[in-house]
Amino acid sequence: MLIGSGSGADKVIREIHENKTLPYTVVGIVDEDPQKTGLRIHGIPVVGLVGDLAQHLDRTKAEEILITQTENVGPKMKEVVKLCQSTKLPFKVLPGIDHVMGGRASIKTIRDISYTDLLCRKEIRLEEEIIGDYLKDNTILVTGAGGSIGSELCRQIVNYKPKKIILFDASEENLYSIETQLLQDYNFSPIVPILGKVQDLSLLEMVFTTYSPKVVFHAAAYKHVPMVEKNPWQAIHNNIFATQLLIETAIVHHTRRFVLVSTDKAVRPTNVMGASKRLTELLLLAYGKDSWDGSFCPARQRLLPERQELPGNHETVFMAVRFGNVLGSSGSVIPLFKRQIQKGGPVTVTHPEVTRYFMSIEEATQLILQAGAMGKGGEIFLLKMGKPIKIVDMARDLIRLAGWEPDTEIEIEYTGLREGEKLYEELITVGEDIIPTKHENIMVLAGKAKNCREYAEHLDRLLEKAKKHDKLGIKQLLQEIIPEYQPDYGFPQPSRHQNQESDRNAP
Repeated sequence: MLIGSGSGADKVIREIHENKTLPYTVVGIVDEDPQKTGLRIHGIPVVGLVGDLAQHLDRTKAEEILITQTENVGPKMKEVVKLCQSTKLPFKVLPGIDHVMGGRASIKTIRDISYTDLLCRKEIRLEEEIIGDYLKDNTILVTGAGGSIGSELCRQIVNYKPKKIILFDASEENLYSIETQLLQDYNFSPIVPILGKVQDLSLLEMVFTTYSPKVVFHAAAYKHVPMVEKNPWQAIHNNIFATQLLIETAIVHHTRRFVLVSTDKAVRPTNVMGASKRLTELLLLAYGKDSWDGSFCPARQRLLPERQELPGNHETVFMAVRFGNVLGSSGSVIPLFKRQIQKGGPVTVTHPEVTRYFMSIEEATQLILQAGAMGKGGEIFLLKMGKPIKIVDMARDLIRLAGWEPDTEIEIEYTGLREGEKLYEELITVGEDIIPTKHENIMVLAGKAKNCREYAEHLDRLLEKAKKHDKLGIKQLLQEIIPEYQPDYGFPQPSRHQNQESDRNAP
């Protein structure tokens, strides 16, 4: 039994009719529109309304349900799923309208319902032409190319026919995975896999000198809040200084566009990860073509001082894209919840009132590409995230999707907020004005940029504290640089005077 009589149903019925080896027979269709009852699609009747699903299943002797109504999102999908669950029959879903329009939807792509299907998210309108203008026939560098966001960026970039994609990642396994996928599943071979860390300046120089990327998507970062809170020096090296070196390398080698992937945790941060991402945003603004003071960090100044001519100005367009949590990304709560449900529970939630903004990986990367086309330089783009979702509600939905009842068959256990964790996230910070853009899903934030020299001394001290693995000193210094940062010390904080004394007395 198919639910929905639109283009998805049309494609599925035609495919089953044309391919006799498929083990399916469509016995009927139900739809929300009563005026469609009695119509036929390739000979298959619309037998009635979705609300009467149970009686239509009984009458047609259907053994499985396929949801083909691809425009079902959020609350409507929840109702349909609840109805399907009540029938006790197996049910699956056809991928979204983007697959249908792109010709990729088929009976072979049907899958189980995922939490993404239950999100109240509409399909994204992409300005394909302007995105193609800056990606087609150009060499594109993606850092963190094997990660959740980076790999999906690569998969979407290949659709715009770039000249070459440089896959830059520190994980051998992730790098191999995305390289293999692009080669085998997307038949895209102009790939350069680079295994290494972004903070390796000589490696950056080799990559930019050899391949001259015209567009950079910087998705590499440590982002797991509790893990970074325990190892804050890694955020300094990997999130802050790696970004600074990459920005400067892009300037030196005349990269045209540079897109930084940021996070809502950069807003009034309460953890080191968020504070590090906020500082990368500020550095990005400081290096903007209209605000840059021409200075470079010491590491850049020491590199090839005789052979490398450093520009006094530049034309690289820098921008950041800030958004909330991405469903299914590495470190996401959903894989954890699924593992806990498979074990029979309990499902652990930190607090009954904790909320987060969510979007799918596909949606996030589509909007990153869109924002990359819109930037003029110095913008922080903000993706509209919709309404925040209670994590406990998400847990309950996932338990029901697995066929269990929350609180009775599988318990939910509250564990308390972790170090550096907020009850809720925000998308803008003090001093930022939201300005709408021509795209309905993207806003831009206007903030004032400092120059690089104003950050230089703080950054030098921050690097020294990171080298000494000085957890307390890193948090205190980040708070000096970012006054809105409210660190979680876990114990009484020494005064700033004491901290300055310890700096002076350090060996």
